[in-house]
Amino acid sequence: MLISTKYKFIFIHNYKVAGRSLSDSLIKYAAKDPVASHFGIKIAESNALLGKIYKKICKKVGIDYFEAHNNAKQIMDKVGYKIWNSYFKFGLVRNPWDWQVSLYHYMLQNKNHHQHKIIKKMYNFDQYIKWRVYYDKRLQKDFFYNEERESIIDYIGKFEHLQKEFNYICSKLGINSQLPHKNASKREKNYRKYYNEETKDLVCKHFAEDINLFGYQF
Repeated sequence: MLISTKYKFIFIHNYKVAGRSLSDSLIKYAAKDPVASHFGIKIAESNALLGKIYKKICKKVGIDYFEAHNNAKQIMDKVGYKIWNSYFKFGLVRNPWDWQVSLYHYMLQNKNHHQHKIIKKMYNFDQYIKWRVYYDKRLQKDFFYNEERESIIDYIGKFEHLQKEFNYICSKLGINSQLPHKNASKREKNYRKYYNEETKDLVCKHFAEDINLFGYQF
């Protein structure tokens, strides 16, 4: 996530939805803000011990520490309603079937991911989907919606129209930036090839809220 006090924006970073690309594009507009936390997030991701030290320093000097994937409610509670209501808050979502393929490959390929060993032991993508829906289900809506099923941010863009969404965000912020492509997983481009009828239906059933809220289909 990123916060800019100068440009008054908050970017909520959903998993594997071009978040690193957006962060790298927008960090120069937030880097001078101590609350931005982008530097601290990179420290925490690279080394657990340094991450703990950084958090302690933030607490000691009175700087809010934000995790890379804090949801909107968590960020709102930290910054307060005054800032929250006056900033432009945005994030991105992705087709749930495609999202799971991207998550699977990222976790499988990234040895530093906290669930890498779990995924590596799995036989294939089918087993991953069953594990995901039954043991570790996470919905994209939880990044942006409250318990009353109401969106508490200003704009939710779609990964499938990334450049168009990024252009719109830049126009809202009054900035001119380029969008690099970062953190991409090596995978088959057509996500449909990963699914059989059983796993397709599992995602349809267990991620129905995301599918319906954001208007996706297989």
